[in-house]
Amino acid sequence: MSDIIYWTDISRFPDPAKDPSVTKGLPQERIDKILNLKREISRKQSLCSALLQKYVAEMHGKSLNDIYFGEHGKPLLDGVFFNVSHSGNIVVCALGDYPIGCDIELIRKTPKSVINRAFHKGEIQVLRSLSPEDSEDRGFFRLWTAKESYIKLIGAGLAYGMKKIYMYVTPYKNPHHIFAVNGNISAIFLKEYKIPQHENYVLFICTENRDYDAPLKRLYKKNLI
Repeated sequence: MSDIIYWTDISRFPDPAKDPSVTKGLPQERIDKILNLKREISRKQSLCSALLQKYVAEMHGKSLNDIYFGEHGKPLLDGVFFNVSHSGNIVVCALGDYPIGCDIELIRKTPKSVINRAFHKGEIQVLRSLSPEDSEDRGFFRLWTAKESYIKLIGAGLAYGMKKIYMYVTPYKNPHHIFAVNGNISAIFLKEYKIPQHENYVLFICTENRDYDAPLKRLYKKNLI
């Protein structure tokens, strides 16, 4: 299986609560879960996450019904390593030849109350020493996303504890030199990607494959429905 990262822009999709045709081919259980969400953006994120998973499953001769979920909600498909994430208007699905985790975040105002709960003192010092081009908001979400991609790789929930992971993320303009330093975590490979024309998003891939170099491929409504 080739390494690849699929992504889609949910702003191009209709609200499934108003246009049920976009859920055609999805299991009723998934449709119910999508429609039970109160916010339109949440329904569209859930819809496109399901459609991307369906696309990947069918690409491997399987169906969405073959996907099951781990203890902490990580979607799994026998014989296929993949992971999904969404934030704002972007949904991504990363595939690889080894276990993989991915996380994407829309950069927004740093939630100050989270910093001391989630980051080590050393990580906080790095955030405070960033150059203006990095900005604390971008720095926070780069570090948060890198950490969460590792948690998703191992299939743990956020209850695992962000402080158990101590990472050093290099400046934004040098994104390909990323280091994780906390026991065995240093053996894991982290890579940062930029979504074309969406510089206000942060995307990290975490994998056991140190040669991971997947291309980004955009999928449109016509590809998924």
